[in-house]
Amino acid sequence: MLMLAELIAKRKTDKIKRQVEKLSHYDGIDIPDSPMGYPGVLPVLPACVARSVLPSEKYVIVNQRLRDINELHLHSVAVTMGSLGSWIAITQGDAPSIGTSVDHLSTEIALNVLRRYNLKVGIMLSMRKPMMDVRQRLAINADFYFVLNLEDPAELEGLDTTRMIPYFIVITEKNREMLKALPQPKFNVDALTKFIDRISSYKVMGILLSSPYDEEFLYNFGRK
Repeated sequence: MLMLAELIAKRKTDKIKRQVEKLSHYDGIDIPDSPMGYPGVLPVLPACVARSVLPSEKYVIVNQRLRDINELHLHSVAVTMGSLGSWIAITQGDAPSIGTSVDHLSTEIALNVLRRYNLKVGIMLSMRKPMMDVRQRLAINADFYFVLNLEDPAELEGLDTTRMIPYFIVITEKNREMLKALPQPKFNVDALTKFIDRISSYKVMGILLSSPYDEEFLYNFGRK
């Protein structure tokens, strides 16, 4: 089971390098794209830094928002990620905080474009959807699925879990207040450890850990 960590990149390459080095105990990193629809460092920059720092066997996954781009841009992303040997996770993303959405590409169209480049491509899978919708999503046959809003491993019963990477948001004393309004399941350290023990029996591909506003938690947890 892979253990992945979310990297919310700083704005300077030397700081990104230190972030990557501190996350090197994980099997790989996932780099979000403009979280919550706010401007940020494009994921290709930390992906380049990560590839220069991490051993080749480590995974680098780059998220790509579809709301903001057209098909030409997606082809360019595919060429770039192929040169880096990175995986891509596509998401519609939150509404942009600046400007308007392009809304040119559906998940299915984007997946078909990226498959032409022999890349590993993942999509999002929300467990808040009806089970029929969950099964239809799995039938798309992406290479992997970031599983959102999973509150109990039992929700995975009867599903093909081998391509699933559940996404866990960790709350700590440092970020508790800032994450209070976030409408997604959140886990403290004890609950997370128990959840990991339980979910390992479901043979998921891996798990992705996120600790917004407290990256030190991820560094320390990875070392353990």
